[in-house]
Amino acid sequence: MVRTSFISFVAVIMLLLAGSNLAISLQEVEGLEAFMTSARDDDDYCEDTYEDDEVGCNSDSLCEWDEDECEELDDDDDDDTEDYCEDTYQNNPSGCNSDSLCQWDSSEGECDEADDSSGNGGNTGGGGNG
Repeated sequence: MVRTSFISFVAVIMLLLAGSNLAISLQEVEGLEAFMTSARDDDDYCEDTYEDDEVGCNSDSLCEWDEDECEELDDDDDDDTEDYCEDTYQNNPSGCNSDSLCQWDSSEGECDEADDSSGNGGNTGGGGNG
């Protein structure tokens, strides 16, 4: 009986020592946060990695070269759609309004991205079944 109590006591002591050594070892690791994705600053990743490397920047799927620096790829397609409408239907209100992605802005005299709430500006209804 004494022998099993002693073995249990030694086992508990060994587990406590192993656990405390693990915690100390993890605290001593320098740069552990660098390996964790939550520690990355995504805003500076592209700029820091490809500071003067336009080819490397453009080959990274997370980055794009913009003017004279590498920036994070813009996943927002709104700018692309707005440029699409404006570039495709410059001075062409009827063509702009016939495209479901676009609507003519008469106050600015240009074709803009269609508002989600307004739908297609070119739809005049019609019907005329009498």
